[in-house]
Amino acid sequence: HNPPPPPQPPSVRKPPGTLDMIIGAKITRNFGEKHGIFHGVVKSFDANEKLYQIQYSDGDEQEMDFDELIQGICQHMNYTRDGKL
Repeated sequence: HNPPPPPQPPSVRKPPGTLDMIIGAKITRNFGEKHGIFHGVVKSFDANEKLYQIQYSDGDEQEMDFDELIQGICQHMNYTRDGKL
């Protein structure tokens, strides 16, 4: 008789990378008095152009670079913290 094979370790899931955590992140942008404040979500990332695709709640879309994205995420955090959402 052969002994049974040892049990296999449970599959280890790789922690999400930075990009996985950014896709779906919420942002807020203030377009000034004329246009106002809009809230959006990061939909995708174009690795060739290094731009993030944002979709706003009114259906408009915009591309942002990393610095603009971080500003939008911080603005959203401030609005959430201040109870404005």
